[in-house]
Amino acid sequence: MKSSGWMSSQSARLGRAVRRALARIPEAPLFVVGNQKSGTSAIAGLLGLATGLPACIDLARANRRRTYPRLHHGEITLDRFIAMNRESFAHPIVKEPNLTPFL
Repeated sequence: MKSSGWMSSQSARLGRAVRRALARIPEAPLFVVGNQKSGTSAIAGLLGLATGLPACIDLARANRRRTYPRLHHGEITLDRFIAMNRESFAHPIVKEPNLTPFL
């Protein structure tokens, strides 16, 4: 029974790695930024519904790994940050208030 949990975990990890590797970043994505709790999620979601395009609501990987301070302090480049979050940046609409200070 323990091995099936391990296999499931490895399968999920492999699936995420494949999705990240195959993710293609659009040429001109739309970014929704602003202050926290200002309605950016609702705006991005409504834009997605109105256009029929998928929206990424928050960069979950960046938030889990807390990479924003590293980006802010120049420890990682913007290109590296985008590569680390490729799957999220592959959406045509990207909502992430934590990107506001970088504008």
